[in-house]
Amino acid sequence: MGQLEDRRHEASDLRTGQHTFEPQLKLKLLKIFTPHFYGSTGVGYTDNVLQSDVDAVGVQARYEPYVNLSGGTRIDAELGEHRLEVGYAAIVREYWQTADFDTLEHRARARLDLYAIDLEGHVDGTYQRIVYPQSIQLRGLVRLDVFTLKGWTEARFGRVGVRVGGTIQRQDYLKRSLDQLDTWSYRTDFQVYGRVLPKVRALLEYNWFVVRYDEGRAGVLNDYMAHQLRVGLDGAITPKLTASLKGGGTYQDVDVVAGRDRKQFRGFTTELSLGWRPLPRTSLRVAVSRTLEPSLQSNFLVNDSILGEVSQRLIGNKLELVAFVQYTRADVSQIGFTNAHLNRFRTGLRATYALKTWLSFVADYEFNRLGSPFANNDYRQHRVTFSIGAGL
Repeated sequence: MGQLEDRRHEASDLRTGQHTFEPQLKLKLLKIFTPHFYGSTGVGYTDNVLQSDVDAVGVQARYEPYVNLSGGTRIDAELGEHRLEVGYAAIVREYWQTADFDTLEHRARARLDLYAIDLEGHVDGTYQRIVYPQSIQLRGLVRLDVFTLKGWTEARFGRVGVRVGGTIQRQDYLKRSLDQLDTWSYRTDFQVYGRVLPKVRALLEYNWFVVRYDEGRAGVLNDYMAHQLRVGLDGAITPKLTASLKGGGTYQDVDVVAGRDRKQFRGFTTELSLGWRPLPRTSLRVAVSRTLEPSLQSNFLVNDSILGEVSQRLIGNKLELVAFVQYTRADVSQIGFTNAHLNRFRTGLRATYALKTWLSFVADYEFNRLGSPFANNDYRQHRVTFSIGAGL
């Protein structure tokens, strides 16, 4: 539910593709507004554009180079301790053979932070036009609009704090045949925490989440509702060790179409993340989680995931190398499968060289492998990209 309070006081980073920059411009328009600009361009290659099962009968993998272009602008306003950010970005990926300008994406975002002595409030509003290759049940390029409004407030009473928040999200698929997937999502969050160390909090939190499909009970998709209660710790345990450790119970309610899956989930869910900096330029991160997510035509997916990442800085901190490996197993609650689970393996390496504080070069490689019980949906993909980006 938001970032830690010491990060929300700062201007957010400028992100474009794989590039991240701290805002550089200090110019003040009308003594209040500060403009920022960012963009990136690059080339890439993939051996499986649509992430298809290359071993399936009649499937021919598409091998294509592509060009990425992205750019955006943001206006920051500071009124005393309060902050406002409003920005827009556009992203396009053009493939060598298709090249029909069919992957144009947009993103508009507004962020508002209001501060009093022991009380603060935050609002984030986002619109996104998203284009992505097929998922398990979908084919070809999928396009959808996502509208998200998120807000929360925090009050502090000495070493104790309370956060209350909520999120509303709308997803609209642009292809008429996918209208049945259009949804409204709602979420509420409640958190109580106490500081056990200057930079460490113990917390108790409750979350409620619901997804409603437009088609309702007249269609074939199940609505989804889950309640979650967790306890945990987060913060900087030592100058070299940070942690976010949350665990508890989740209950998924059943609201299904007649004849569909009627399984409920009651069980343990957790999100554990440890960051360690053994040397000034070396960082290690390990994250383990069991989470519950909605699933098309079944009540839920149970996702077990483990991620390992190492980061090394070289050449006076100008060059950063990041390597990661991740394995995820998603168990499907659908009737009719004896081994209904998805296995995903990802690994990659990224090199970022900061030519200037506002200019960087990135070389990135990723391998993705999905194993699925659904017919013709296994796939593997190699992808490599080279890009240059700037942010002011």
